[in-house]
Amino acid sequence: LKREELTLCSKEHFGFELPSSNIDRICRQLFPKDCNGLELSKWHLVRTAIGIARDEVRGGTKRAERLERERKEREAAATRQRFVQEKRVALGRMGAELLAELHALDPRVQTAAAEAEILANEANHLKIEIVKERAKTAEASVGSVKTTLQGVQERVVQLNREVAETPELVEAMRQEVTGV
Repeated sequence: LKREELTLCSKEHFGFELPSSNIDRICRQLFPKDCNGLELSKWHLVRTAIGIARDEVRGGTKRAERLERERKEREAAATRQRFVQEKRVALGRMGAELLAELHALDPRVQTAAAEAEILANEANHLKIEIVKERAKTAEASVGSVKTTLQGVQERVVQLNREVAETPELVEAMRQEVTGV
């Protein structure tokens, strides 16, 4: 068996084209130094060497595929992490705005509650027209606050939904969302 026959042998028996670097190594390791070939009785060594070479090429291909897959996974994880961080900042800002809006509404709520309580206490001592007038005023004040609170409540529900859409944020933003 000669060097040129190694390529044919690998194609016929293994369906594999032997790279020249592997041919050189097989010849260096298996062929005696003073001749160009190998006896047919040593055929099993050639088959083993070709099989090893084939596995090395396959292993190299699999390794390259694995490294590429891992690189893509790292890129996807980094992209996801940036997305989550950006979303956390945006939702944190939204939560802070909602909390500030609720704190700004607090005096209006207290005023409306006080007006309603005063009206309830004085209702027995006032004329019906005055009670009706004050009731309308109190009702308008309560209605205005109620409408504003409903808008805030809808945005709080939206905030909760958006946090829930990103599992990484659920635990991280639990305290901020609960505060709102």
